[in-house]
Amino acid sequence: MRLLLEIIGDSTRLAEFMSRLEAATDSRSDAHVAAFMSLLRGLAEWTGRHHPEQLETVLTHASQAAGRLSAEGMLGLLAQRQRDKSGSGGDVASAVVNRMTDATMSQFVARSVISERGASERLAQAFQALAPDTERQRQLLALAENEVSSSELGDEEGFAELWQRVEGMLTSYSDKTFVSEEYGRELSSARTQAVDVERLSEDPPERVAAWLATVSDAALRGLDDLLLLDLLAIEQDALRWRDVADTATTHAEDLVRAGKFDAACHLADAVVCESHKDAARLLHAQAALERFARGPMMKHVAAQLRSADEETYERFKTVCHAIGPPVIAPLAEVLSAEQDARSRRRLRDVLVGFGAQGRESVQQLMSAPNWEVRRTAAFLLREFGGSEGLKELVPLVADTEPLVQREAVQALLMNGNQEASGILLNAIRTTSGRVRETLVSELTNMRDVRSAPFFRHVVRHMDRRIEPRLYVAAIEALGTLANQEAIEVLRYALYHGDWKAPLETRRIRAAAASALRRIGAPPAIDVLREATHRGTRGVRTAARDAMAEMD
Repeated sequence: MRLLLEIIGDSTRLAEFMSRLEAATDSRSDAHVAAFMSLLRGLAEWTGRHHPEQLETVLTHASQAAGRLSAEGMLGLLAQRQRDKSGSGGDVASAVVNRMTDATMSQFVARSVISERGASERLAQAFQALAPDTERQRQLLALAENEVSSSELGDEEGFAELWQRVEGMLTSYSDKTFVSEEYGRELSSARTQAVDVERLSEDPPERVAAWLATVSDAALRGLDDLLLLDLLAIEQDALRWRDVADTATTHAEDLVRAGKFDAACHLADAVVCESHKDAARLLHAQAALERFARGPMMKHVAAQLRSADEETYERFKTVCHAIGPPVIAPLAEVLSAEQDARSRRRLRDVLVGFGAQGRESVQQLMSAPNWEVRRTAAFLLREFGGSEGLKELVPLVADTEPLVQREAVQALLMNGNQEASGILLNAIRTTSGRVRETLVSELTNMRDVRSAPFFRHVVRHMDRRIEPRLYVAAIEALGTLANQEAIEVLRYALYHGDWKAPLETRRIRAAAASALRRIGAPPAIDVLREATHRGTRGVRTAARDAMAEMD
């Protein structure tokens, strides 16, 4: 208290003290005035007990400090005085306001005008409450004009017009346009005669609970949502609609942080739907929606999709497709780290829905440092289909991470065209060590019917000496397909031999004959019967052994 007494008696330190107080509390909030009044009450009480002769000086200095409050802070101080005993000076707020001089009031006006570059309604209310007399208002404004004109604002062009508007606002402000006389009396009465609703015995608890529910967090948040939805629908000016869309996007991000994912999707979906009603809105809507791709919605979407209902999920998917390719990379990263099956399925469906439009964005993820992201990129290219992204899969076929390599191999196998098969065979020829071992093992164990084109390509075009194990595995895989194409390829394998590798040739012919036997269809049996009579000795032997096993 002694230190505070020293500060309040030094104008320089007092100015710094008020600046620190404003920085520590929002100058526009009740907390700012409450902190200021709490300090003054404590200081006045302590001074009255220990140094009563200095009390008047303390109150005078406090009135000078009050002149450094903002317009909102001054209104709070005046409201505190209203709650005192009719301004009788029995409390600190009344004592401080009563001791404010013309110089203090004019400085208060000047600071507010300089900071706000004009006069606000709050300043007008505070000014008229401090100086209700018209003549005194003119005197105070003359003093304030001198201070403002000596600041940087006074050097600007158009200062005379600005000050004319300030004078007009501060001397003629009235709320009669907005508040009727009867309502004004009721409002003034309510300030001094507030009643605690909870103490009214004539209201049953359920009625009080219903009243309180209308001002709960959920109810107020719902009103915010409804207001933004209405504004998105009724605003016709494109630039103003852009501002509403930006506000709606920001609010939706806040809803995601609060765990209100369904409400956020509803709001974002409204931005999408309303933007299609006017061509001028589309560009603004795109800029607002792209913020979702960089904001918290994508960070929390996986957890939210685990429990979101179908309606919310469909809205989210609509929003993502409206954002376009910029959202693909964030969604792919989320998918790569997600473990929940339902959430992964939904994220995959959203990404696959982009089709060819998303291929270019996904290709950019091929070199991601996170192997899970690379694996997701390979999966998405497979789901997108087509041959455009096949070359992008080449580095992933030789990836050092086995799961990434497996996803890339499956993407090429499921493609089913000659180019994809050629890429896989080339990878076998150019890789070595553990990477090649993993690649061959993955291809050898593949039994999906969609991999049949690759196995047919292997039998007809791969040098069996490069990887005999894969060649035999391809023959065995074709033995599970009862179609004419497989039979023709197996016939080729049965008749085709290499005199430089007789043992390997015998093994391959035996595998081809066994595959035809397993097919068991008449065309396959006809190939075996023909081979028992027309082939070379090795072909006849393999065919007869297969026929004998069948018999």
